[in-house]
Amino acid sequence: MLRIFLFAMIAGAICGCGSNQALESALLAGEEVEPGRYSACMACHGLIAQGDQEKGAPALSQLPADYLVLQMANIRDGIRTAAGCAEALAAHEVADELADLAKTIGSYTAVWPAPSQRGGNVKNGKKIFSTCLACHAPDGSGFPALAAPPLIYQHDWYLRHTLQEFRTGARGTHELDRNGKRMSVGIGSFVPSDAAVVDVVAYINSLKEDHQ
Repeated sequence: MLRIFLFAMIAGAICGCGSNQALESALLAGEEVEPGRYSACMACHGLIAQGDQEKGAPALSQLPADYLVLQMANIRDGIRTAAGCAEALAAHEVADELADLAKTIGSYTAVWPAPSQRGGNVKNGKKIFSTCLACHAPDGSGFPALAAPPLIYQHDWYLRHTLQEFRTGARGTHELDRNGKRMSVGIGSFVPSDAAVVDVVAYINSLKEDHQ
């Protein structure tokens, strides 16, 4: 099986995901990665699934395996759209293959995403988040049993993007996307504006500080 030594690719990886000291440290440590099925995802999501803003690819390594499998299956089956991912996942028709891919992703060293957002009303964001904590937990760590992913390990730019997708109906409206519908139904009432999106993400960023 192909082995990739991260120290041989440090420059490209750091350029791809911005200035992140935690990622740089992981790469400089020379962590050895067995990409396996993940090799098809690496170009967008990064060497250790740390995500890449330029490609709109979220961080994956801290997502629960069951949640990853669900989302990958939804993308593969056209229930959810994600540019470039459907083609890569098309080859994985068997559930065990997706589970194996999720296991590989989960084996990578987690990297705390460096905040990129400036501004936002944290106090208002906390008020908005009170409607989210039943599923995503008060500390933003998520509830796997509800297929509600952790938010504190995700890039703030991707959180904003995802909230906007739910607000506009670009995500969560497919009749088979039961978990997505939980988000899309009523989101306009508790996240009513672009400013509200920024505020709640600012609050989630503040939660990240408590975990690091």
